[in-house]
Amino acid sequence: MELEQLELKMKVEFPIKGGVDRMENLMKMVNMQGQERQVVLKNLKMPCFYETVDDMYAFLHRFEVYADSQRWKKRQWAVYLSALLRGKALDVYYRLPVKDAQDYETLKDALLKGFNLTEESFKQRFKFARAETGEACK
Repeated sequence: MELEQLELKMKVEFPIKGGVDRMENLMKMVNMQGQERQVVLKNLKMPCFYETVDDMYAFLHRFEVYADSQRWKKRQWAVYLSALLRGKALDVYYRLPVKDAQDYETLKDALLKGFNLTEESFKQRFKFARAETGEACK
């Protein structure tokens, strides 16, 4: 019953052709020991990424801290992260080959590049950064 509800939800949230099949493949990848298929996302208690309100760099940092605190295996991080992506971030994810989408570091690099968060953009941010009112410089 719970599995059927998740599949229906994924059909709504992943309407791109092959989206559900791709998500199922990613979920199966997590269950490599031949265990019965599990709903790996049921304990994910982190808000989704919304580009209108979230900063991708800060979101990824928060995700890494959360994933580490949950003691997830790093090979599963990409699967969990993919469930939290929306909008442009989801587009970046879907453009990756499946193998790259399953690798957290590759996915993270693609997302940072997709949001123009490169070394050069960080240099520019730093160059034009100003202390906020009441903020002490150390």
